[in-house]
Amino acid sequence: MNETVVSELKRAERHAQPVAILMMDIDKFKTYNDTRGHQGGDELLRRLAKLLKETLRATDYAARYGGEEFLVLLPLTACKDASETAEKIRRRMEESNLGTYGDGSVATISIGVATSPECGFDPEKVIREADMALYRAKRDGRNRVVTADAPPPPGATGS
Repeated sequence: MNETVVSELKRAERHAQPVAILMMDIDKFKTYNDTRGHQGGDELLRRLAKLLKETLRATDYAARYGGEEFLVLLPLTACKDASETAEKIRRRMEESNLGTYGDGSVATISIGVATSPECGFDPEKVIREADMALYRAKRDGRNRVVTADAPPPPGATGS
């Protein structure tokens, strides 16, 4: 995954082309695991991986980043299109009912979007920006897409 991200960002910079990184995290995954057990959590991860494979283009790249986080690399994709792709993934996750919690609520996903050239071409920085956008999505209520360049909602405080 790291080699792919580095290579794609170098290529994008060299050819002055956009590239996007999505960081996504299953909302309340610990609660899901506690309710459905680790086998249930593993099955939810497999279902999400299948959904990503069905949703993304053949040229896109998805990998498990750790725990219940996934990184998606979208070559030749500017911010608007990356946000639309992220929203499509978020909506499909919610509508597909890949898993439910003990209270019957559907498992959802939060997604952070960062794009180059807006966030530069340094892989660590772009991933960090996508990750910070992901955490804003979590903080602001989960089950949403937030872009790295999006202003915080009214009343939000930065750290």
